[in-house]
Amino acid sequence: MNELHYGDNLAIVRALPDESVDLVYLDPPYPLTGSRAEASYSLGAQLASEGRQTSDLVDGWRWNPTTDRLYADLISGSAPTGTRNVLETFHHLLGRSDELAYLVEIAIRLPDLRRVLKGTGSLYFQCDPAVSHYTRLLLDAVFGRRNFRSQVIWKRSNRHDGQRHFVPSHDVILFYTKSDQYTWHRVVEPPDEKAILKTYAAIEAETGRRFARVSLTGPGARGGASGEPWRGVNPSAQGRHWAIPSFVRGEVEGLSTLDALDALLASGRIEFRSEGGLPTLKRYAEEAVGRPLGDVLSDISGVGAEGFEYATQKPVALLERLLAAASNPGDRVLDPFCGGGTTLEVAERLGRRWVGIDVSFIAIDLTMKRLIRAFGEGVMDRVELGGVPTDGIGAKELFDSDPLNFERWAVSKLGAQPIGHQAGDRGIDGVAVFTRDGTLKNLGRILVSVKAGQRVSQSAIDDLLANLSSHEAELAVFVTQSAATPQMLAAIDAAGTFVHPASGQEFPRLQHVTAADLAAGLRPRLPVTLMTYASSAKSRPDAT
Repeated sequence: MNELHYGDNLAIVRALPDESVDLVYLDPPYPLTGSRAEASYSLGAQLASEGRQTSDLVDGWRWNPTTDRLYADLISGSAPTGTRNVLETFHHLLGRSDELAYLVEIAIRLPDLRRVLKGTGSLYFQCDPAVSHYTRLLLDAVFGRRNFRSQVIWKRSNRHDGQRHFVPSHDVILFYTKSDQYTWHRVVEPPDEKAILKTYAAIEAETGRRFARVSLTGPGARGGASGEPWRGVNPSAQGRHWAIPSFVRGEVEGLSTLDALDALLASGRIEFRSEGGLPTLKRYAEEAVGRPLGDVLSDISGVGAEGFEYATQKPVALLERLLAAASNPGDRVLDPFCGGGTTLEVAERLGRRWVGIDVSFIAIDLTMKRLIRAFGEGVMDRVELGGVPTDGIGAKELFDSDPLNFERWAVSKLGAQPIGHQAGDRGIDGVAVFTRDGTLKNLGRILVSVKAGQRVSQSAIDDLLANLSSHEAELAVFVTQSAATPQMLAAIDAAGTFVHPASGQEFPRLQHVTAADLAAGLRPRLPVTLMTYASSAKSRPDAT
């Protein structure tokens, strides 16, 4: 089973078995003073046109009493000596800043990320250049300097001008391994078409195939079979020896040097261009391989047309390259800050098993919707959900531990997207949209109001009815912990119905559902909503 966990990754990773993961990729929230200050989640063109966003959702670290306590605990002895020394140096340089909060939160997590890695495992750590040098010192302290492999520069496309210095346009990806024995698949640049035409200029008369002439010898005379004459050619006399190129070794595996030359000649691979001269080997154009890829990735920019609005998500192509290089099919990939779910989608696509964790239910909900959109409903049959309510007790526990994320969970279960509270909202916690005529040009709205742990008062009902009018919405839903009261049932009846202009279906304008019903998969009668978090160009009806 793959795993998707809602909650703090510190506790969840600590519960994972030793050496149970082949690859870790993490892109933690940056310090709020970094180059990306705050993440917002777009509701799509409808709310964007009103300038609304979920301003209460922050993707970043701030120094606060919690990080202060974590720092004191690490310095007092819970961290290894190397990590303590590094953190104390950071404290002298940075003080009790947001950058230090970021580094403290990372420092407390790295030992367990290393622990869960197999001996052949690797870690990719993506970070802002403003803190990459500090992060690397922490990684050196935990993984060891000798296990640092690469500092990869990923060139992003979003540049922001108007600053009195060079414009930031890249992220840093730090690549570490747990040992010297690690999984690695050579990554190459695709061959350039013009270069192929130039390099593979010869044409084979019999087949019309392009080929290049490659030497069959290496410098220096040698004893043994590699120095013996073959077909009247003595390489030693010319200060050379026979050297079979690696790209044809599969064709002659197990053969002696001279027998291998005979086999290559019989297959038409060897060409004699002059009598007594050294023969050459034909390398066909279709056998061309690109040059090994460098540590500056400039060919993958932006997120691309992937159809989701998540401020810090990474492009699929970037994660495909990283995962393909450092893991094998069937390996287990861990993303402890999974966010928009790009890593998990790529892992699923490449046949890897995966574990995703995020502290925001918005991220968990988006990830589930993204996986379903990419692979169909059946993909969730192979996913074990952790921390997500499945009954009324679980919903109550979520509310007791984190009321804000309970609200986001309830809103997301209705196919809506949570929004930040603003003046004039009067209790609107989420909005879902649906198409009135089958197009994206004529959209209707469903307002969601979550009243967890309290009965709904008459004023709350009046506010929601007023919002239906002021926001030009068609429908509204109350979510509560308790069953509907007679007062709510009367208000639902009095609010009347909405007739869908395309289908002719009737829906109560005001409806109610309990948190237990939502956890059990039940929902009120609503039109099919457009997928939340999807950009307007990619939105489609989705039975969420």
